[in-house]
Amino acid sequence: MKRRLALGLILVLALGCLGMGKRSSKHIVSFHVQTDPDFAASKRVFEWPRGSGIFYEKSPTIHHRQIRSFSAFDGDDGGWGVVFRLTTGGRNALHAATQAHPGKYMVAIVQGEPRSVTKIDRFYDDGQIVIWEKLRPEDMEVFEKNFSIFE
Repeated sequence: MKRRLALGLILVLALGCLGMGKRSSKHIVSFHVQTDPDFAASKRVFEWPRGSGIFYEKSPTIHHRQIRSFSAFDGDDGGWGVVFRLTTGGRNALHAATQAHPGKYMVAIVQGEPRSVTKIDRFYDDGQIVIWEKLRPEDMEVFEKNFSIFE
């Protein structure tokens, strides 16, 4: 009897471990600020572009729940670009990031892929954030499903 119980517990534990691993990002779009390369790897999300020595924070500065609406435009690379209008929380996060990290970079991650890097060159307080390029039609469909459109 003890043997069956032990085998059952081991089987349950083994099945539980199968589900463990790296999960894909649940964020539709997120923005991450540059961080110090000397920080522990657990606090950095990745280096992008590879080999550049520029690392970004693991937790997003602005995420999809802080976006109210968007407007698309033709990007610099022949693809799409987009302007996001932020909620009050998103506006406050952008305000804090631009004050705390002048001269650093912010990367936009769309559906788990880094797409565009912007330099924080001034103080932003308009409640809008832009991805200038590298967006695909599939990204626009996801944005239309999750955010309202403004003109």
